[in-house]
Amino acid sequence: MEKPSSGFYLQSDGRRSFSWCRECNNRHRVARFREDRYLALAHYGRGDIRCRCCGESKVEFLALDHVNNDGGEHRRAIGKKGGNSFYAWLRKTGYTYEHLVVACHNCNLARAMYGECPHQTARSSKLAP
Repeated sequence: MEKPSSGFYLQSDGRRSFSWCRECNNRHRVARFREDRYLALAHYGRGDIRCRCCGESKVEFLALDHVNNDGGEHRRAIGKKGGNSFYAWLRKTGYTYEHLVVACHNCNLARAMYGECPHQTARSSKLAP
């Protein structure tokens, strides 16, 4: 049974944009995004997929952190808004961008908002005389 045209993404002239239907196309995109993301985390974690700060290892909680705090600038420079296009860009360029590390969303956001993660503050205060 063939699906009606409404089940496909269509170009402005009414032709199909893809040979796959919307549902299959979306499933493929989600699977590709997850694969690209996992491969990037594995690469920048050097095979150890966990937050470099707190050790969180649940992939759903992890992200890539720009160690120079230049993530927005970097994404603008390469013309990417983030998310799946950024992970795909990393894959397509062979993971040549070096200034990324794996961090959980909490540690990543804390560094962005406050300049330092509370885990680091706690560690440095324990070391202080």
